[in-house]
Amino acid sequence: MKKLLILTMLWTLTAAWNPAVATKIDFWFDVGGIDVTSENADNITGETIEGKVSFDVNTLTLTLENFNIHVTDNHGIQVNVAYSQYNGTGDHLTIKLIGKNTITIDRTNENSYYGIYCWGKTKIEGPGSLETEEVIYTQTGPLTIQGNCNLSVAAIMSNRNNSETLKIGDSGTQVYVSSGTVSGFSSLQLNDNLQIILPEGGCYLDRRVLSKYEAYPKKVLIRHPWTYELKVKGEKVTDYNKDDVLGDGKVKYSLATNTLTLKGSASVTDNTLWNVKLAEKGDAVLSVARVVMKWLGLSLSAARDLVNSAPCLLVEKLSKERSTIFGQALEAVGATVNLVDAGSGAEEDVTDDFDDLATEGDGIYSNMENLTIEVSGDYAVYGTAAGIHVDKN
Repeated sequence: MKKLLILTMLWTLTAAWNPAVATKIDFWFDVGGIDVTSENADNITGETIEGKVSFDVNTLTLTLENFNIHVTDNHGIQVNVAYSQYNGTGDHLTIKLIGKNTITIDRTNENSYYGIYCWGKTKIEGPGSLETEEVIYTQTGPLTIQGNCNLSVAAIMSNRNNSETLKIGDSGTQVYVSSGTVSGFSSLQLNDNLQIILPEGGCYLDRRVLSKYEAYPKKVLIRHPWTYELKVKGEKVTDYNKDDVLGDGKVKYSLATNTLTLKGSASVTDNTLWNVKLAEKGDAVLSVARVVMKWLGLSLSAARDLVNSAPCLLVEKLSKERSTIFGQALEAVGATVNLVDAGSGAEEDVTDDFDDLATEGDGIYSNMENLTIEVSGDYAVYGTAAGIHVDKN
């Protein structure tokens, strides 16, 4: 670092005194195959680079803003061994991500090329993202990922001859490794309540693999725990409770397979049926009629005539969950509703739209794509637009 700064100061002073004798300084790394020097550091451009790329020698920060690197038979970003030799004080090279960034490598030979290849201590920080199907590889020095960075890569690897640490910090930081390969580091340090979400059950790093497993897991995801768009009996599914959603050992959610599993005869929903009666229509007759039209599949005119006949029976034999939602929708526009127990049996078919009505009842509500429900025991499963219900037979 001291040598690099001295060289930079000498170049600056020489250029100021006599621009004709100013000397280009090579900073010993390249972006998209383009050498970074004192001449192009403020605006690094080339045929392989789209977006804004710059290097600040005073802070040793390479800034990537909404960039796309597309190279052939080359590393996306390569920091040479000479850079680490200059970096005598042990300061990091910081790669700062702003906006959405990508790295793509085309290959015509069998040589190894990496999305990011580093010598020396390296930090990757946000607040932006980097998405690539390539590997991040550090030859020496620890790797730190922080600053609300969102990183999606094929693998994260270090030279196994070094005892280096992979550090991931800040609650907004997320690291996804599509191949599951995180290797070569001696330890993993997670900050700010970050957790290993995949593989499920957590693990820790040794110098070769995620050591709890005989082979590499298929995926690795490290982030702050969150809540999913999935409810069971009104209970939100989170990273904290997904292994036992209801606390009875019978309902669990797997992020790895996007599967909700129901075991045994857990009471997931009330199988009684209910009649929905309109006791009073309220002042907003048209609004009430529109709700009735949507749920019963009537024309607006027919729905208004039915509402005007209140008190009246609107529909028979709905599940407790759907009758509750229907009643809440009517009460939200000023009507008064009575739900009457209709016993049990087959539920009537209605045209309610669960894309617009969030289920808060006793069944299962999901707004997640490609969710699979696995059922064992005495259950029958059926669903509508964005609502999924599980009833005992």
